[in-house]
Amino acid sequence: MTLAELLKNKLTIGGIWIDSSQTEEHRHRFWLESTKKKCRKIRYKTRNGMKEVLFPKQVKLHEILALYIKELYGDGMFYAPIVEGDITHYYLICIKDDCVISPIDTIITEGMLSYILSQKDTSIYGSLDVTVINNDIFDAIYEEYLNQEKKYRNTIIKVSAAIACGISIFTIIIYILSLY
Repeated sequence: MTLAELLKNKLTIGGIWIDSSQTEEHRHRFWLESTKKKCRKIRYKTRNGMKEVLFPKQVKLHEILALYIKELYGDGMFYAPIVEGDITHYYLICIKDDCVISPIDTIITEGMLSYILSQKDTSIYGSLDVTVINNDIFDAIYEEYLNQEKKYRNTIIKVSAAIACGISIFTIIIYILSLY
């Protein structure tokens, strides 16, 4: 399994990961508020409580690739090569203290990746391990995604059945009451 195959199977990257410590600046807060109107705010659990991420409205919680990496592999810098013809780009994600760091859930160039990795040791991310995401990791992520998708579908079926039963019972009660 490759990143391109995961993305074709509805997993999504490129969310706007909200860090509440960065929302003090007026321009950032204004941009964030206007962006929230266009996107769906999804809350996810971390060790330190709930955090938020913004994605297009059609994206569901179980379709976010970064959360699978966070849950399965924990803190670290993760990258995967994406080869298109003779050009190689890289998917990069950074997770620190159980939080996905914004804006690093994106596709970057090889030069940018080299620069980030060369500066990592002198930054606040120096303690993080760097991992190349290989096909085995993508396979594990895809397997977990299929499990979550199955749970999501089962939940939808159960809720739909409960609503249908409730409507049926209500209709029968109304019908019986109308006979008297």
